[in-house]
Formats: sequence, structure tokens, C-alpha cells
Amino acid sequence: MLNFARVMAINPDLIILDEVTSHLSYETEMLIKNAIEKVSKNKITILIAHRLSTIKDCNQIIIMKNGKIIEHGNHEELLKTRKEYYRLVNNNGIK
Repeated sequence: MLNFARVMAINPDLIILDEVTSHLSYETEMLIKNAIEKVSKNKITILIAHRLSTIKDCNQIIIMKNGKIIEHGNHEELLKTRKEYYRLVNNNGIK
């Protein structure tokens, strides 16, 4: 959370956030997600997350397995492939 506060204060052109929503309640996650959307507008933002609800609205989602990229695209594109991302979404109840 402290690093996210720094991002808001510094306002950089490139933002890298690693697991910013891990260990948060759903309500707090949604507050952070909304703040990320505002802070990252018109910026390059790399968001590393295991929570699918955190990355669902990203322009580009990259799925990695064993250190290799196995899929990439946005939420809708990846669902259409019916591969790993589709499986993750369906196993976690994210729509």
C-alpha cells in the first residue's frame, strides 16, 4: 500500500505494481482498483497480479506458465480461446 501511495504522489509515466491487491478484502480491492484506473490513465502500467478480478479490465493480459508466455490478449479475447485463462476464470467464478 505504501508503494501505491508513492505512485500517486510522484505521478510517473511508467507504473509497475506487483500484487498491489493481494491480501485485501474485496471492498478494499475495489477501492484500489478504482484508484489504479485513475492514476494509470494515459500511462504505461504493468500490473502483476494473481487475482483475476484485479486484471480483468486491463488492455492486455499476459498469462505465463513455467516462465513462458502462453497466452495474451484482453479478457474477452482470452475467454474466446478457451485455454488457460478461460480455465482460470471459470475455476475462480470471475465473469
